[in-house]
Amino acid sequence: MKTICVRNVHQALPEGLRLLDTYGEKQSSRAGDVITVDFPVCTSYIFPQERVLFHPQRDANPYLHFFESLWMIAGRRDVEFVSQFTKNISKYSDDGKVFHGAYGYRWRIHFELDQLLVIIEHLRRYPSSRRAVLQMWDCDYDLHIDSSDKRDLPCNLIITFRN
Repeated sequence: MKTICVRNVHQALPEGLRLLDTYGEKQSSRAGDVITVDFPVCTSYIFPQERVLFHPQRDANPYLHFFESLWMIAGRRDVEFVSQFTKNISKYSDDGKVFHGAYGYRWRIHFELDQLLVIIEHLRRYPSSRRAVLQMWDCDYDLHIDSSDKRDLPCNLIITFRN
C-alpha cells in the first residue's frame, strides 16, 4: 500500500499523478484506456475541509464540487439535480433518472441506516475508534451484477474516519 499524505485535495492531485507516473500501467476499461497501479492507495488529508480543487492540470468545476457534495450529504441519487452542474454525468446513469452507485445514497439510505449519523455517534462515544468505516460497496447488491450491464458501480469502497 502507498499512502499519499497531503494538506488538501489541491495537493493530492499532483502527488497522485506522480504516483501514477512512477508505478502506473495502462489498462483498458469501459470508459477507454486508464492508468492503474497494482496496489491499494490511501490518501490522507491533514485539512479535509479544504476540498475544492483549483489545480491548473484539472479543469474542475468548483460549482459541481460544492453542489455534488450537498447532493451526497442529502443522500440523493437523482440525475436531475447534479446534471445541472455537469452535462456529461447523466451518461453514467442506466435509466437517466437515478445513479446505481451514488455515494450519498449509499451512505444514508441504501443499507437501511444512516451510516453518517451512526459514525458521528460512534466517534462521540469512542473518539479514538478505528472502526468508524463508511461503506459504499455492497457485495450482495454489486458483486452479483454483470458490470458490463451497469454504467455506475461504486469505485470507492470505504471511507475511514479517525479523530
